[in-house]
Amino acid sequence: MQKFVRAGDETRSWMSEKETALLSDDYGRDLGSVQALQRKHEGLERDLDALEDKVKLLGIDSAQLVGAQPKSGRVVRDKEKEIVDSWNTLKSRVSCVYVCVCVCINMYVFGVFFVFSFVYVLCTINTT
Repeated sequence: MQKFVRAGDETRSWMSEKETALLSDDYGRDLGSVQALQRKHEGLERDLDALEDKVKLLGIDSAQLVGAQPKSGRVVRDKEKEIVDSWNTLKSRVSCVYVCVCVCINMYVFGVFFVFSFVYVLCTINTT
């Protein structure tokens, strides 16, 4: 069980690092910087694919632990819930940031920068 809790804490810590990277309200100053943000975001999505596998594996480990050690089931289920909740929050934020970056690219491409304020407010509301 200690190994499961340690792996869960490590996974949760990694997710917190990625969430911190998403908290930036910098959506670029020009088309080039927004495109750089888009490439950075694509790298983050690749990292999240690997993390999703880890979250799934922790779910499997959780079920096995609860079956093997019923007395520690509550601790294991609580840790699994914490990880899954963090994962869902992270995925939601990643999606919102991606939408904002795509909208910003379109704004620079089409020269409609005044919409940026609206998109920024929308993203701020959805990530809090």
